[in-house]
Amino acid sequence: MSKTVTKADIAKSICAQSEMKQQHAKKVLDAMLGIMKKALKEEKEMLLSGFGKFEAFTKKNRKGRNPQTGEEITLDSHDVLAFRISRKFKAAMNSEQ
Repeated sequence: MSKTVTKADIAKSICAQSEMKQQHAKKVLDAMLGIMKKALKEEKEMLLSGFGKFEAFTKKNRKGRNPQTGEEITLDSHDVLAFRISRKFKAAMNSEQ
């Protein structure tokens, strides 16, 4: 089973690949994530060339069913985040296998 990569792991990797101190790398990473969150909240989509596209959208109300009772219910609308991988990144992922 593989290990989950955390923010701390990313900050350490940034430090290893640059001459940046870990404290500065954490600040840069936090700033980048803040920018991403704001972009998705306000613009509803964000493109990172060579990586992929994040899109936020609202799912409408829909009918559902309680699996335990079989009762029909209405599921409220809610926000969803989707990620679509870029063609280049997908090709790179598939060529490594």
